[in-house]
Amino acid sequence: MTSAGPNPENDARIPSKVAEGVQRVLAALRRSTTAQGVLLVDGEGQVVAEAGRGPEERLGEVLPVLSDEVGVTQRLEEGWAGEPVISLHYYEGSSGQIYAAAGGDFPYLLVVLTKRHGLPPSGVTWLFVRRALQELRALLRSSRMEPEIGEVLGVVEAERRQG
Repeated sequence: MTSAGPNPENDARIPSKVAEGVQRVLAALRRSTTAQGVLLVDGEGQVVAEAGRGPEERLGEVLPVLSDEVGVTQRLEEGWAGEPVISLHYYEGSSGQIYAAAGGDFPYLLVVLTKRHGLPPSGVTWLFVRRALQELRALLRSSRMEPEIGEVLGVVEAERRQG
């Protein structure tokens, strides 16, 4: 978990046409919050993209637990009459703070790792985290709405053959 880009082992989980945009959002969030690391984590606790790094010795235990927030948020959205839901979480320990955000229609957890000892959670940090989550959701939504050129050509070819 030391790369500055998408994790090559899990890169396929983020659509390739938005991977660069995802990386830009993560890097901008890291700069804006002066975080050690910003991670995008799937529902199984695996890092799918990152900017910077965090306390690697603990992340293997912490990320799978944090990733449960993705499912909790999705279930909350179902009970919230299908309205888009965003959940924000804050965790603090002797080694630093974790800000985490999930969206009901977003299959990842956005995790920000900081080392600001003794400081309370920052409202400005929450604003940056929330904005980044909204940008990531929009990127992912756009990748689902725009069919791959190969898919379009395949449909056109199939229609041409039929008639």
